[in-house]
Amino acid sequence: LPPLPPAMAQETDETENEAATSQVKKEDEIFEIALRGCPGANELARQLTKEELNVTLIEPKNLGVALDLVGVYLKNYEIDKADLVITRIVPLCRKKGGTWLVKGLDKMSAVRMKQFRAYDSLVCLKEIEEIVPFSPEEGWEFHDILYRNLAWCYSALDEPERCLMYTRKSVEVKRGAGIPASWFDIWDLSKGHARLGQKTEQVEEMKVAYELCEKAGEIHRTAEPSDRIMLAKILSNVGEISMGIGDHYRLLQEDVRAREWYQKAEPSLVEAYQLHGTALGPMKPLTGWAAGTVAHCMVRLERWPEARGYLTQAFKVECTKDSATPGSVIE
Repeated sequence: LPPLPPAMAQETDETENEAATSQVKKEDEIFEIALRGCPGANELARQLTKEELNVTLIEPKNLGVALDLVGVYLKNYEIDKADLVITRIVPLCRKKGGTWLVKGLDKMSAVRMKQFRAYDSLVCLKEIEEIVPFSPEEGWEFHDILYRNLAWCYSALDEPERCLMYTRKSVEVKRGAGIPASWFDIWDLSKGHARLGQKTEQVEEMKVAYELCEKAGEIHRTAEPSDRIMLAKILSNVGEISMGIGDHYRLLQEDVRAREWYQKAEPSLVEAYQLHGTALGPMKPLTGWAAGTVAHCMVRLERWPEARGYLTQAFKVECTKDSATPGSVIE
């Protein structure tokens, strides 16, 4: 073929460049949509119709990136942005169905839990339980995580019996695959027993929980020594259970036994606060939550100056984070 005239050749190159630029733009639009408040995001929203955005977002690459972005936002405590993205893309995941729907519901469940909307999270997980396309024998790892998440939801809804039921199902599905119970399973069982004992006022049930939680912490120190955040969470539970037992004895006016349990709680709670602060920084929500828990312990021990210091830090974090709730501030 004869060469194109210079003007036509230039026009063809410009058309190809525009097409390439358009493709890159479409691939990057999900980032613009997610970054609410960033320069250009509002302009982009005005330029594209909802149908055009759907065509862009439903592409497998973009939908996968959007789901990953939700996880990144959650890890960085940007709950509002995570909510914006997951609310926008779950209908598209539902349209695609299958694995995409399972992934979308799983992310939405995680966001709802971070927003203290346990019932909404439970609805997502129960739908996953109904539509998952394989049995526990065919995929024990998936069912293990699903049952564990369901247990957490029921725990947040203060239904300890159902929480323990799903925790045991998690252990059983692993046992069926020849996998022994992990420190995580022991920890979950301890939390279930703790809440059940608290709700039914059975102190012996709470002591079982305390022993299980201590055991989970000991195993974790050896099994995963680099995971300081998880150790901090376990230690916090050790301290909280111990304080709960102390409160039981205090209500019975057995002050000496109550103080013994409060003193048992202090080392675990202080270590948990220090681990959170070192790993995450002083202004992260987990650090503030840990500071508040230490403050509760110091109040019970009547060590008022120390309680005030920890409480100040807890208020500072709670009142500056995303998704602060009146209940958490009052507590």
